[in-house]
Amino acid sequence: MNNWPRHSGKSICSRLILWICLLLFCALASGSAAAKTPLEQEWSRYDGWHVAWLKLQGSPGDVDGDLQGGLALAGKGRLLRGRTMPDFRTTLLQQDMARIRLFLAREGFPAAAVVPLAVPEPGAGRLGVILDIVPGPMVRVEAVEFPGWPSILPLPDSTAGNVFSPGDRFRDIRLEKSRSYLLRYLMDAGYALAAVEISVLPVDSTGVAVEFSVTPGDLQVIGEVTVAGCSSDLEPLTRRLIDITPPERYSRTRLEDAVFDLRSTQLYRQVAMEVNPQAPGRLSLSATVENARMRSIESSLGTWSDNPWMVRAGWSHRNLFGGGRGLDVRAAMATHTQSAGGGMTWFGWLSPRARTRAGAEWSREDEEAYLAKEWGLDLTQSIRSGRSDLTNVGISI
Repeated sequence: MNNWPRHSGKSICSRLILWICLLLFCALASGSAAAKTPLEQEWSRYDGWHVAWLKLQGSPGDVDGDLQGGLALAGKGRLLRGRTMPDFRTTLLQQDMARIRLFLAREGFPAAAVVPLAVPEPGAGRLGVILDIVPGPMVRVEAVEFPGWPSILPLPDSTAGNVFSPGDRFRDIRLEKSRSYLLRYLMDAGYALAAVEISVLPVDSTGVAVEFSVTPGDLQVIGEVTVAGCSSDLEPLTRRLIDITPPERYSRTRLEDAVFDLRSTQLYRQVAMEVNPQAPGRLSLSATVENARMRSIESSLGTWSDNPWMVRAGWSHRNLFGGGRGLDVRAAMATHTQSAGGGMTWFGWLSPRARTRAGAEWSREDEEAYLAKEWGLDLTQSIRSGRSDLTNVGISI
């Protein structure tokens, strides 16, 4: 007779699964401990310590500030509390080291290495961190080529547009700036459909060749200008401010300047320009504008050292007489002074974008010792050269 204990198949399977899970857990735990990198093994003891300071050394001199500002261990600057430093974590150190290597690679040092050094203060639970940077050899541009460049168009001056020249340090940011400048240069020369592609080819361990492959397309001229959306009295002024007389060579900068000039008049709520093919080598320029609110009222109430109370008010209409001709009036009254004045403005006296204002003003000052009254006339010409600040030139009588 068999007296051995009986075990069901289900019980045996359950125990077997339990032993397998236990073995897997032990293997994973030991593997996790063994998978730590030397950096993690050395620095994990400082996790949770407060970072007292961070110092970079050995980096190229012209990138120190950019590097320091983008690191997590450098803390965050506060307006009133100064810089707040973080608690140390090994992951933050690893991320900062990766940031530095990536940043230096984009700055022309792809072989850069970072060696971290700890300066602990055990009693205080604080830690100073030194990141010793070894930049490695710098990569230079050995050659610059422009395959596909139009034969009738001279190459731009490399110094004017920050375009790479042989011998320059290779930098990612300059690569994109060079491409953008070349594309604008082509578009301003009439190649509205131009495209520029970049290729970086290694020459040796410390040199690259940069190719700007150009697809210029056909030369384009603007054969038609249409204006829509504004009131009929502003259409002639809108065309004058656009200042393009067909047929005229396409220029991207010229169109951007026209949009800027229209917006700076404060006569339009919205300005949009679009070019569409009209025929081979010809484009149609469509300007869509919308009138702005022309009236504005302003007022203020205050006090001053020699005038206990002061009231000011003003009203203006930027298109009262149509065609961009506006009127403004203002007045002020205080304890000892009163003034009133006004003026008329219009566009296009000396140039299409120039604004002219002719005005008159009356003022009265009543003090205990004297009473003074004045009348004045003024003529002011506002000129904007390109997108520079507005320059006012005037005369007062």
